[in-house]
Amino acid sequence: MTRVHVTLPKDLYDELKSHGWSASEVLQEAIRERLRVEEHLRAVDEWFEEIVAKHGPPTEEERAVVDRLLRATPGSAPER
Repeated sequence: MTRVHVTLPKDLYDELKSHGWSASEVLQEAIRERLRVEEHLRAVDEWFEEIVAKHGPPTEEERAVVDRLLRATPGSAPER
């Protein structure tokens, strides 16, 4: 296994230790989750590109509907 040096702000380090967590385990979990999210985002981007190639880009009216739906959805993702 490869070793890396990680620097944490004191408040995060204190929180980590107060829970008795292993920094190595938490970091591994976080990186795996980030990779999973990025893979899903790439898949969505590819899907959208296929839709646009088949049907053309969304109209301004369609974009407005999506924007309204996203604003009304609790916990919706911020723009990328």
